[in-house]
Amino acid sequence: MAVGPAATQVGVLGATVIDAPPPPARRREPRLPPAPVVAATPSEAPRRRTGLLAGAAAALLLVGGGAGAAFALLGGDDGAEPAPTTGGAQEPAAAPGPEAREPEPREPVEPQTTPQADDPAFAPFTPASGAYTVEAPVGDGWSSGPEEAVNSRLDRVTWTGPGGETVWVDSTPADRPEFLREGKDVLEERTVPQPAFGSMQEFVFTGEPDFCAAQNCVVLQIDPGDGSGYGIIGGGGDAEEAIRVARRMGTSLEP
Repeated sequence: MAVGPAATQVGVLGATVIDAPPPPARRREPRLPPAPVVAATPSEAPRRRTGLLAGAAAALLLVGGGAGAAFALLGGDDGAEPAPTTGGAQEPAAAPGPEAREPEPREPVEPQTTPQADDPAFAPFTPASGAYTVEAPVGDGWSSGPEEAVNSRLDRVTWTGPGGETVWVDSTPADRPEFLREGKDVLEERTVPQPAFGSMQEFVFTGEPDFCAAQNCVVLQIDPGDGSGYGIIGGGGDAEEAIRVARRMGTSLEP
């Protein structure tokens, strides 16, 4: 039997229930209103992104990337990513050139050898070597020197005129003629008739030798086809007269 005011006898299957004291009341904590959600302004968004990138850059520096890695990650002050590098400029592919064409054969052009009133008279001339015969200027202030060996493969006879005109006749018994373009500005080149050999090459130019530096000169080259050659050059002084004389001599040359 329970004793005291806290005990209450209840007939439930003959059991005696003792009323327990009520639990203490819980204290409620005051609730604060939720903080308002403020959307990030456009000017703040890049700062957050830059902050994230800066943090990642710092991590790279700690791992051992260095300042170069940080700059590559940040991409400069404006946050733009750096352009990729290729390790060197690439050469553009060369455009295919035009197909090479064989030069068309040129018909011989008659040289301008019309005599002038003050041109000298001409007479046959054969050098000591007997390499050729040519109509050469005589009188009227024109004269020639002896045949000279310029080198072991080239013989030359020089004619000079009254005004400083110069004409060379060269023969190369063991070499075909070849026009040396170095030191020359070629103004014209063509094939002209040559009675004894069919044709010859003519070049009008300025440059070397010295008497061709200030005005035009002409070179006439004859290739007999047997490995030998002849060359006539005229210029200097009255250049037009010298060129006419050289052309006359080239046209008349025969073996």
